[in-house]
Amino acid sequence: GSLYAATLTSDPVLVKIYDYDSVAMPNGMAIDNSGALYTVDGPITSLPPAAQIVKLRFNPNDPMQVIDQSTWLDESLQFANGLSYTGDAFFVTDSNAAGEPGSVRRIDINNDGSAGTVTTIFTGSGILDDLSIVGDRLLVADFQNGLITLMDQRGNQEQQTTIGTFSSASSVQAGEPPLFDRNDILVTEKGTIGEHDSAVGNVLSVFRAN
Repeated sequence: GSLYAATLTSDPVLVKIYDYDSVAMPNGMAIDNSGALYTVDGPITSLPPAAQIVKLRFNPNDPMQVIDQSTWLDESLQFANGLSYTGDAFFVTDSNAAGEPGSVRRIDINNDGSAGTVTTIFTGSGILDDLSIVGDRLLVADFQNGLITLMDQRGNQEQQTTIGTFSSASSVQAGEPPLFDRNDILVTEKGTIGEHDSAVGNVLSVFRAN
């Protein structure tokens, strides 16, 4: 897998800046307070290696230059997907080879920055995809059931859209001004995997409360 980046200008150009070492399927990403980038590695199949989270450090004088890759976590996950950072922990969506309902797991961060205890805080009813932090809560996309769940960081469900609200919800973010209201929820809908041209999914939707 590869990492691409672009400088935020009026005419950004996306360029490849790094080829991951021994990473099969880079997926969810999150940045910690030091500027290090963490990436979830799938994997593609149920065969070894198992899912992992790798850490990239960058040249402080050149954010387009990766200077180090290390394995931050290589146990306790199976088919990890989305990743978010809160300061003292990471939250990751995970599933398994048997296709059982996905889970949200909390990974504590030790004082030395290494991975600590991994705890399952929530088990959904379908395959979970992306998740994001909204204040002190989590927004989680359920790809299989086409819904979004709002929960606290202990995994207690607070609100949830109905099944089928979205066509295979794949990522979710809270809105930010000036383009969107902070109460808006942005959701990408994939539809059918491998199909890119129909009106089924393949869209970015804005979800607003009545």
